[in-house]
Order: sequence, then C-alpha cells, then structure tokens
Amino acid sequence: MKNHGALSLIITAIYSFGVGVSAEFSPLFALPILLLFCLKKIAVLNLLKKIFFLNLFVAFAVFSVMLTRNYELALLIALRANLIMLFNLMLFAGLKEGQIAGLFSELKFSAKFVSLVYFSLFFVEILRRELGIRLLALRSRGAGRGLFRLKAYANIVALLVILALKKSASLELTLKARGFKSQILWGQKFRAFGVEIFLLICVIICVILPYLEFL
Repeated sequence: MKNHGALSLIITAIYSFGVGVSAEFSPLFALPILLLFCLKKIAVLNLLKKIFFLNLFVAFAVFSVMLTRNYELALLIALRANLIMLFNLMLFAGLKEGQIAGLFSELKFSAKFVSLVYFSLFFVEILRRELGIRLLALRSRGAGRGLFRLKAYANIVALLVILALKKSASLELTLKARGFKSQILWGQKFRAFGVEIFLLICVIICVILPYLEFL
C-alpha cells in the first residue's frame, strides 16, 4: 500500500472514533491492523519504539483510573489507545508532514486549518530531531542516574521550548516577508485508491459488528 489518498483520513477517523467510544474490547478491532501489516512494509522495531514512547503518555491516564480501582476500565483504555496508535502509525507510515497536510487539503478543509496542521507537524518533527540529538549527547557524556540526570532532562525540555519559540518567531517573520496569506498550494485532487476502499470497508465492518452484537 504505497499510495495514500484523502480517503485515509476518513478511514482513520472512523476507526479511531469506533474504537475510542467502545464500551468493550472486541477482537475484530485488531483485524484492520493485521490487514495493514500485510499490505504495508512496516519496520517493526521502529514501530515498537514509537509505541513505547507514546505509551508513556497513556500510562498517566491508565494510572489515574487505577487509583479508583477500576482495573477493567484501565485495561480497556490501554487497549483502545494502543490499537488507535498502532493503526494510525501503520496507516500513515512513510508520509511526511507536507503529505499529511495535503490530505486535509484534498478534503477541502480551510486553508488556515491545513496550514496549521502543516506547521504543527513541521515543528513536531524538528523538536523530535533536536530531542534525539540532545539525548544522544547526554548519553555520550556518561550522564549518570539520580538528581543530576533529572536536572539534565529538565534543561533539555526548557531548551526545546525556547528553541520552538525562536523558530516559530523566525518562521513568522520569513512568511510575512514573502507575503504568505495562510494558504499553501498543494496542486492535489481528491482521489481514492482501490486498496483504500477495501480497507475502508474492512474498518466499517470491524467497527460496526461489535456494536450489533452488543445490541
């Protein structure tokens, strides 16, 4: 599945919403993920690394629910979050920030919204690279454990915030100088590929069937 059309956004919206509001876990939710795994060449190790770091944020939500001793809900939240993250990472694997923003443009979203998506993804990628460089530098210097390492991480976060503010201010001045009018011209048209249509049908079936069983 090398081609990506705007239909991918509709697919991920249906899957994420269907899984996200589910009251119970259904094995059918895993079928679209297995289908994507067969259709796309996924770097499994890289995928697992991304899932691991994203689960650090999921852990906070799960832990807060566990404090109420509602362990079933905590498990359901963890399963739903990981299914949605896996599906989206696999579906949009290999796409750059400009290509993802272009998909919103194909669906006729407003020019300002598309520009916001593009620059948000652009800055996320910049900060991700900077974080990787600084963490690598920290390890190469043999940063130990304890309070010193925590202070080092805190300094890195502060530097990334400052870097983001400086780059955003610089980018704003550059865009104004070039007469940017909150619109990026993509030159794309809405299209749907056969594989995407097949995946859409699969997602709809896998999301709707569990609700029919509950009824």
